Amino acid sequence: MVVVLALKCRDHSCLHIPGPPRRLRSPSQEVDKYIRRYMGKRFGNARKENGAKKIIDKISKQLYYINSFSKITKGVISMREIRIHARAGQGAITTATLLGNAYFLKGAYPYAFPNFGAARMGAPMNAFVRVDSKPVRLRSQIYEPDFLIIVDPTLMRGFNCFSGLKEKGMAIINGKEGMDVPKVKAGQRLYVVPAVDIAMKTIGRPLANTALLGAYAAATGELDADTLILAVKERFSGKALDGNIAAIKEGYGYIKK
Repeated sequence: MVVVLALKCRDHSCLHIPGPPRRLRSPSQEVDKYIRRYMGKRFGNARKENGAKKIIDKISKQLYYINSFSKITKGVISMREIRIHARAGQGAITTATLLGNAYFLKGAYPYAFPNFGAARMGAPMNAFVRVDSKPVRLRSQIYEPDFLIIVDPTLMRGFNCFSGLKEKGMAIINGKEGMDVPKVKAGQRLYVVPAVDIAMKTIGRPLANTALLGAYAAATGELDADTLILAVKERFSGKALDGNIAAIKEGYGYIKK
């Protein structure tokens, strides 16, 4: 039974083994590699059975993520586009990278990239994330985002951060309750999250990024907190890891409360 299940996994159209994107192979290539390693022809039946169990153990978590993200992997929804507004030095690129990695762990195809203005600390800049059920070939900036993440709310004074936001779009804003925000269309939703306060409590520095990502996951329903935490674990370690995990949970809980 285990052997049959292992062989069936070869045909899962969106299966990939977790790891850096450069090491991603086609689903059949990835699982075939493990079949050769643990279930080679030279092995006896008992060793093959044990090998099949090892394969299931390695990919079971990934299959869980794929099933929970079935809307994207089955191509039911169209491409998602996320635009991040921040200032240089506030971690917008890290935010985009973590978000892209989280989608990657879900079995989707992300593409994250920045756009800089003046090359100095504090200069306004953007980062972008595109996600689809197939490889993303589009390389332009994002002009009509589905979702916005505004790391620095002062940017809303001099820029139209909401430009192009889709009719049913959503924005996650770092700020305090009661702050002035631009009026948006009836179908659009805004969430104001005290991400800096959360970061100071959990990380000890005013880095709002992971708290905003937690809020993004809760508000949009695109990701869950556990997947974001896995992406953070690949990026940070030690006290920084613990602080960012706590920030994700706080940001997620702030929206869900």
